[in-house]
Amino acid sequence: MAVLLCAAVAVAVTMAAVAAASVRVSVDERLQRVMTPWLQADDASSGVHWTGADCDVSTRLDKHNVLWIFADTLLGYWNGAQRQRMAPPGTKMPHSSVAVHNTSSDRVRYAWRGGADPTHAESLYSPKWQREEGPAFWPYTVLPRDTCADAAVCAIGGRIEYGGGDSVFGFRSNGSHVGCFVFADARRSPLSWRQRWWHVPHTGITARNAEVEFNNGAYVHADGHVYQFGYYRPKPDDGAHTVQTLMRVERSAWCMGNFSAAQYWVRSDAAPAGGTWYRDGRGGAPPVARLAPVWPDFVAEVSVVYSPVLRRFVVPFVDFAGTRLRIRTARAITGPWEYTYDDAYALPPPFNDTAQFFCYAVKVHDAYSSVAADNRVHTLSVSFVCNAYDIFTLYKPDYRAVYTPQLVRVELRRGDD
Repeated sequence: MAVLLCAAVAVAVTMAAVAAASVRVSVDERLQRVMTPWLQADDASSGVHWTGADCDVSTRLDKHNVLWIFADTLLGYWNGAQRQRMAPPGTKMPHSSVAVHNTSSDRVRYAWRGGADPTHAESLYSPKWQREEGPAFWPYTVLPRDTCADAAVCAIGGRIEYGGGDSVFGFRSNGSHVGCFVFADARRSPLSWRQRWWHVPHTGITARNAEVEFNNGAYVHADGHVYQFGYYRPKPDDGAHTVQTLMRVERSAWCMGNFSAAQYWVRSDAAPAGGTWYRDGRGGAPPVARLAPVWPDFVAEVSVVYSPVLRRFVVPFVDFAGTRLRIRTARAITGPWEYTYDDAYALPPPFNDTAQFFCYAVKVHDAYSSVAADNRVHTLSVSFVCNAYDIFTLYKPDYRAVYTPQLVRVELRRGDD
């Protein structure tokens, strides 16, 4: 009884400390200015430009350069008079592109394959199974460059299959993959970087038509593991029965693409409110029916950080078709996760027009985040992106900010101890 009482007191103290903390969110005006593509050019005479993308993730390359990685990418030019993006006839959409931000000069260099002719544009990521009309690789998260010994930049994402038509939802994920850029000098063009690939075993559409993925997000833990967030659905697109779950792999094995000793977070009779780690021992498939949820609802793209100020893990997110930034926190990466800041930030117009737009892909950018010297304020650089239900809306006047990174600063402040 005394042990239970002590545990209850410890939880109460922790929750009180988090509740006493505060959050303040504001537009990151400087970084937003840097990552606003139309400030580079306003007319067709200046050539073809990167005009938008989603799945925006970043990682530091070296002291002066930060790499940004994007999924489906819009190319074209800006009509400054009408405040809108334009696309020449026949322009193709690369399924991935990158940008290198030099933080000393604030110059941003975008890159995709195919040169300056947008009718020949190609994706920068190029796994052997990728085709122009699909399947294609979408990068959802990127690990720090020091994760692996060879300093490769590795992104985790999905093999995306397209169903055709103009719907922005005409696709499905069928397999989790890791794509790594390997290079020695970040100053060289990303087009010259070597790529290496591996598939995350037992992911994709199963023989029983279930859907299992571990590509929503990742975290390199101090315990020596790479954690990958994912989900299980009994049937593809069965959102009502989606279980958001977790796997982990020892870091050195992960860097070799070796998932034979992967562990999965599963339900346990001994821990009915949480879960336990399960390993097949033979590299077999996870017991999908036993996969345990890390939180009750589904978030398509997860960005996890640890805050030394709150002494908790932090996940900012926006519900699908939601209009507010919310923040979960947890003492352990496996949870339990609480909605510590349920109304941290109201998305401004036009992004809160849920009849036309939906916002998603909330990502934390460590290269631009910081912790105050007194360890009382943790400032997170956070981006989100919004898309239109009708893709042609992206080309209407005054909507050029839609489908480009929107940057905010999230200040997590410790309360009185």
